[in-house]
Amino acid sequence: MIFKIHQVGFLKAIPFYSVALTLYAASSIGVTQTIPENGLRMDVYEGIPGNAVADLINADKYPDQPDRTEYVEEFEAPVDVLDNYGVRLSGYVVPPTTGDYTFWMASDDGGALFLSSDENPANSTMIANVPGWTSSREWGRFPEQQSDPIRLEANQSYYVEALMKEQGGGDNLAVRWRLPDGTIEEPIPNSRLLPFGISFEPPAIEEQPQDLTGTENESASFTVTLSTIGPREYQWFKNNTPIPGATQETLILPRLSLQDDGASITVEISNAQGTTRSEAATLSVLPDTTAPTLVSGLNLGLNQIILNFSEPIDPTSASDPNNYTVTPEIETLQATPDGNGLSVTLDVTPMQLGQTYTIQVSNILDTANTPNPVAAGTQIEIEVTRYTPLDIGSTVTPGGSEPIDNGLLISGGGNGTGGQTDQFHFSYQQRTGDFDIRGRLEGFSVLEGSLNQMAKAGWMVRDSLSANARYVAALATPSPIEGAFMEYRSNAGSPAQRRGDYPVTFPNQWLRLKRTGSSITAYA
Repeated sequence: MIFKIHQVGFLKAIPFYSVALTLYAASSIGVTQTIPENGLRMDVYEGIPGNAVADLINADKYPDQPDRTEYVEEFEAPVDVLDNYGVRLSGYVVPPTTGDYTFWMASDDGGALFLSSDENPANSTMIANVPGWTSSREWGRFPEQQSDPIRLEANQSYYVEALMKEQGGGDNLAVRWRLPDGTIEEPIPNSRLLPFGISFEPPAIEEQPQDLTGTENESASFTVTLSTIGPREYQWFKNNTPIPGATQETLILPRLSLQDDGASITVEISNAQGTTRSEAATLSVLPDTTAPTLVSGLNLGLNQIILNFSEPIDPTSASDPNNYTVTPEIETLQATPDGNGLSVTLDVTPMQLGQTYTIQVSNILDTANTPNPVAAGTQIEIEVTRYTPLDIGSTVTPGGSEPIDNGLLISGGGNGTGGQTDQFHFSYQQRTGDFDIRGRLEGFSVLEGSLNQMAKAGWMVRDSLSANARYVAALATPSPIEGAFMEYRSNAGSPAQRRGDYPVTFPNQWLRLKRTGSSITAYA
């Protein structure tokens, strides 16, 4: 998307450092936070708009990042507790006798019920759904609420999952079934349910970790694949010593050392039924013989230059101001490498806006056991701009900005903002203290294809450049339905929230962000 911002209804003011608390209504439905012997697991996903199950499934946090995980005693979720959220009830249903079973579900808003042919969730198919909404335990509003008769075997565990997506107003989710003898259990009781999280057999390895050859100072990864399902715990070992924090299916070694050459890598997987140890994989490490290169540079304001290198560089050589020469001549006052050694910030005497500068580096070493120096004569040019361009997150389409008549032409792509992490183009300045920024958003245009009506543009303040950072933004979209609004993330990694609703008025869509103390106010 390309849009223009040039240098007022009130949306909403919110303290940047506020903490939102959610209170849940009292309910007679049994809920616990420890894994019980019977019942179902309940995952709750908050801050998701929309009333369809697809809105839940397509949310960034689904399925692996629920806001809460609890357990319910029966096949029913608490009633009337939240707006703009989704629920997943999951576990296993155990038929008491062999025969044909019929299922019903009720939900507000949309719902979907899935049943597997066995214990494996991958074999699940949808057997019933709620295309609109129903009252609590209202089983006959839509024909889709009822499944066809399904043949089940006595005492066999079948994976079952129910989804509900609530937008506003009342909310509920429940499932009942009819046994082969005609008895209806409403909802399905505790004695017929096992929560997702139990294990039926010890872990079994399908694919062992493989031998690997890497290069000094580069990363390496090992993985293991299981044939068994259900929750499990991992612990990776190097030379039979546990690796701190290595407790996932994939082991990532971020920076290899020559001392790692020949190391034995294994993993131990455990569940409630037992523990399995993998075969050993051998790690081979080759010396780093590649010299570092200068990848890119940019200005940050008029007194700083950021240089980015191809690999971590030695902090001692990187910290010497005499290793950097800038022309037209300005003085390098200080050189500060960042924590990972991939970039250096130069503090310099004032530069001129719009001027092109050449930065030459020399005597910079990498961190190899036998250090490699940067090539003689290495240099890069930068043009000093008012705003520093940066792509936040792993954007597929690189963005950028260029000055136009008293404004900026900004291009960018990605999944945008609004979830737990962001993916967009950010042209920014560093600010401290109070501020009041405002500008006119002229409109949107598209390079190819059709214009996405959910595209966003405007002003944003972030407390870091991380993809999951806290932020407050005054944004507008091309859509007259979505309009202009405030969007914010009050805790790093939490879902973003939205406040306010103001019609867009292109080409005269004015947006404004104002900070006073710890409060930031958005206007449109």
